[in-house]
Amino acid sequence: MTAGERLIQRGEARGEARGEARGEARGLLAGRRLAVRQMLTVRFGAVSARALEALDGADEASLDVVVERVFVALSAEEALGLR
Repeated sequence: MTAGERLIQRGEARGEARGEARGEARGLLAGRRLAVRQMLTVRFGAVSARALEALDGADEASLDVVVERVFVALSAEEALGLR
């Protein structure tokens, strides 16, 4: 294998590792959103389309806040900071 081929191989390996890490992070975030959605549904019943849309766009930090609010909020919208 030539030096150039080795460099290409290393670059491909790095790219593959980065892609796997991004995919894993997206999967973890999707799983957290699903868990929070289940928490909201159990606590408040049917969750509005507006609340689900906000949840779909929530990042990690926002989800942490929602998890804390779900115990004291009077609605899913309040837990998501929509009211």
